[in-house]
Formats: sequence, C-alpha cells, structure tokens
Amino acid sequence: YGNAAGVIGAFDFIVRQAFEGTRPRWRNTLIWDYGPQMQPQEFTNNCRTNVTGPDGYCGQNPFYFAYVSSGSWRSDKPSTTGYYYNSQLTAGSGKYRDDNYGSFFASGYSQLFYAPTIHTGRWNQCTVSPGCRYYQVPWA
Repeated sequence: YGNAAGVIGAFDFIVRQAFEGTRPRWRNTLIWDYGPQMQPQEFTNNCRTNVTGPDGYCGQNPFYFAYVSSGSWRSDKPSTTGYYYNSQLTAGSGKYRDDNYGSFFASGYSQLFYAPTIHTGRWNQCTVSPGCRYYQVPWA
C-alpha cells in the first residue's frame, strides 16, 4: 500500500473458508511485512448470493484484527484454529460467493487505507447433507 509519494508498507491478508453443513465459515490472518504499524479498522467476511443485477447478501460478518508491526507481526481472527460462522444459513440450489475486505490506518499517516476485496471461491448445492460444494466459474 502507499500514497502519491510512493510505497509505505506491505502486508498479507489471508482468508480460509470452509463449510459446516449449510453454514460457511472463515478464518482470517493479517501479517505485517514491512512499514509502519498497521492499525486495522473493521474487516468483513461477506456471504453473497448470485442473482440477476447486483448480488445480494446472505450474511455480513465483521471482525477486528489486533495492531500488527515488526514487534507483533501477525493477528489471527478468531484464532489459528477456530472459525467465524456465517450469520445466516445457506440453502438449496442457490449460488454463493464471498467478499473479504477491510480498512486500516498506518502509524504516522492520517489517510485510511483499504485492503482490496479477495474471494475464496464459489459454492452451491447447500443441502444439509453433504453440504455446500465448490465449483468453477463462470456461473453454470
């Protein structure tokens, strides 16, 4: 990330997504690579539904990383082994995806920076057993 003067710092935003029946879940990691301390604001794992027109929401799941810097370079939410569960169940033959993004301040800068939106995949067939399944794009 940076501004008009150039590069300020770098980080890794890692999202792991898995299913438990009809409920998507996420584990998130923020790793400081270099630059000033990062002061994360709200990050979000959003479940989205594929529909004609703008995609709908099937769950909004905010979370908050701890500050990261050279002295404490990693933050895991909710933990290194746990998951945040989607706020809603998915159902039936709908087609789903996720948007994962957030914002942060860098120590010494007043500008709010944004982590770009990343996706873990697309899924459908969210019946109770065996649960949701990933599939390849384009939508089929």
